Amino acid sequence: MRKFNHPNLVQLIGVAPNENPLMIILELCPGGSLQSHLKKHSDLKEEKLIAYCVDACRGMCYLSQRKVIHRDIAARNCLMGKNDECKISDFGLSVANADGEFQRYSIINIL
Repeated sequence: MRKFNHPNLVQLIGVAPNENPLMIILELCPGGSLQSHLKKHSDLKEEKLIAYCVDACRGMCYLSQRKVIHRDIAARNCLMGKNDECKISDFGLSVANADGEFQRYSIINIL
């Protein structure tokens, strides 16, 4: 995740490996999940909903270019950034290595 740098992905800030359990520190997304945001704001205009979809698509295209498969894209796994943008989060992901074999990673969001 440290190699990822995109405005529509939640940024990894650091890791606290000496903590039990292991802590992964991610960018704060004060708007919560897209799922809860949509429930709270059921009157959002179509243009705003499309903007959230475009944000998510941009994040997914970035991951695709890096041969990363998210495996669980859903509104519950997208967070709302401080500028009301949608950011992909909750990486339970697979990454292809140089041999084309997939390695699986699970990363926990700590906000």
